Amino acid sequence: MRNLKKAICIYCKKEFFHRRKIQKYCSRKCMGKSYTTSIEKKCKICRNIFYSQPNSIKSNRGKYCSRQCKDKDAMNINGKKASNWRGGRTITRDGYVSIYQPNHPLVTKRGYVLEHRLVIEKHLGRYLTRKEIVHHRGIKYPIDSIANKQDNRIENLMLLPNLSKHRKIHKKH
Repeated sequence: MRNLKKAICIYCKKEFFHRRKIQKYCSRKCMGKSYTTSIEKKCKICRNIFYSQPNSIKSNRGKYCSRQCKDKDAMNINGKKASNWRGGRTITRDGYVSIYQPNHPLVTKRGYVLEHRLVIEKHLGRYLTRKEIVHHRGIKYPIDSIANKQDNRIENLMLLPNLSKHRKIHKKH
């Protein structure tokens, strides 16, 4: 019995000898049984009792009873705690810049406000109403270009009282 190491099986708790560096089980039978055994756990969200595999608990999984509970927990992670956080500045599908401002009165579901609205609000010293529209004049870039939509300097922005006034300006161009 030279070069054999003594170990205890983590499933059946029997003592055994092995040659490998790391061996947790005395046999393949014990290893198979350990993967099929379940441990009783409480769901992190709904507190229902569910059963989880020991290897999923070790790898920091097995906290939720269902995919819905896992998704609910993931939905609550916003802002700087989110794994895909990029500093709170994103570009919308339309090409406008959005800033993360969760406490703003005209915030989106995700907590963002369009940057050009924030620039005008800061300049005026008040919040804009829902009806007020901020128009990009197109001083430096063509009006319909993405660069113009992202040019949020105060001299490139114009506040309009409603959508009809905004449409009239676009008909002229």
